[in-house]
Amino acid sequence: MLNSPAKSYQQSLELIIDVLTQLDNGNSVSITPIQTELTTQEGADMLHMSRPSFIKLLDSEAIHYSRPDNSRKISFIELYNYKNRQEEARLATLAELSVLDQNLIWVINSKICGDFYLLLQKYIVNM
Repeated sequence: MLNSPAKSYQQSLELIIDVLTQLDNGNSVSITPIQTELTTQEGADMLHMSRPSFIKLLDSEAIHYSRPDNSRKISFIELYNYKNRQEEARLATLAELSVLDQNLIWVINSKICGDFYLLLQKYIVNM
């Protein structure tokens, strides 16, 4: 289903506002066509890692790449999808850690309350 002109206009306006906000905050902004092929340095920069670490990631086949000549080329969309998968995995792990943290807090509170209860019982018996 195609977007209506009004919806397209609204999305374009929101994008321009986002770009201007980022620029106003001192951040750099780049617009990259989806079909773009990136160098290993550009890919490393996009993932905020060193180029050697990024090459190891490519060699582990976590991200598909091509070698049209003697250099690796990475599809922007492949890298974007990888980055999104990593973010989803991070959020899922964070949710799991949050549940574990809540359970641990409950166990600690139960232990503290149990110990306090035992001390209170001993105190009452000794009265």
